[in-house]
Amino acid sequence: MIGARREGRARVGTFATYDDLSPVSEPGRTIGEVLRDIGGDGSEGAWEDRLRAMALANRLVAHHSDVVAASLRPFVLAVASCLASLRSSVCKAAIGLVKTLACHLKGRLDGELSVVLPGILKRSAESTFLTVEADEALLLLVDAASPRALIATLSNHVSERRLQSKIAMALAFCVERRGEEKSLFRGRAGRSSLETALATMNECIRTGNPDARAHVKRCLSTMFDVLGAEEMFEPLRRYEELSVMEQSLEYYQSS
Repeated sequence: MIGARREGRARVGTFATYDDLSPVSEPGRTIGEVLRDIGGDGSEGAWEDRLRAMALANRLVAHHSDVVAASLRPFVLAVASCLASLRSSVCKAAIGLVKTLACHLKGRLDGELSVVLPGILKRSAESTFLTVEADEALLLLVDAASPRALIATLSNHVSERRLQSKIAMALAFCVERRGEEKSLFRGRAGRSSLETALATMNECIRTGNPDARAHVKRCLSTMFDVLGAEEMFEPLRRYEELSVMEQSLEYYQSS
């Protein structure tokens, strides 16, 4: 059990704040204990061990990111299992840990998006007291990942109707933050990302969700700003749902 032996036993109920982000004395040993305990063993008190493990995990990520990076896949898999927990305190702690990962391992999470992003999307799409924090974690992940990796990962989940509004929000944020990098949608890889993004946005608005439509409109407006109407016309016309926005987009361009 993590806590009492070397790092000090934190009190249950304090894990959500993560005020203590000091280094750990033996990161190589500690990450092994974290990976062992963070998944829980199904026992009645396992959730307390998971909270203690995540409190230590935040310290590892903040001060020993290379140690975490060396075991990144099992680390992220363990965090994803906590995101799916039915115990809200465990889920809340996992969301906080995702934020820490996004802040301190920026640029190194592309390969882990398929593991962690679905859980954050689902928590973000739920109407609970965790929604705001999940939204924050989602936007931090968007900022931490490369745009093309993010677009590809989001597209894999767009068929889940309840996630579409959040997927559209993430795409809009991504394009607004990184759209000024014209290379994002240029070249063979860039055009492929553009097609994937348009197809994803088209699917997001099929059901008429007003939030999804608002996010998609923002995203398209940014694309028009970056690429221009001529470059957008041909790929856009292939997507029926997006094409119905043409009139409002023309208004946007002329305003």
